[in-house]
Amino acid sequence: LEEAIDAYSEEENHKVMEAASAAEAKFRSKMTRVEETIEFAKRMGAKKIGIGTCMGLLDEAKIFTKILRKHGFEVYGVCCKGSEEYFPHRRCQPFQLRQKV
Repeated sequence: LEEAIDAYSEEENHKVMEAASAAEAKFRSKMTRVEETIEFAKRMGAKKIGIGTCMGLLDEAKIFTKILRKHGFEVYGVCCKGSEEYFPHRRCQPFQLRQKV
């Protein structure tokens, strides 16, 4: 527990916490989750966003990608399940995606 609490004082984690709190306080119940996510990313100064999804939500992820790109973000995605033919690295690899973003 102490390790988790200490993590909040790390500079990058604190920045995330502040941006998330500010966005929630200002826009809660006034924006959709998509709009809140965009606002949060802008407050963080993000230029790139990674989306991890499963096959069942692939269509929704494509729509979300289009929205994020329309707002100027460079979007990367990974699908963690599906046909080996279309998704040769089909295991969920969030750390690999994070390295790319």
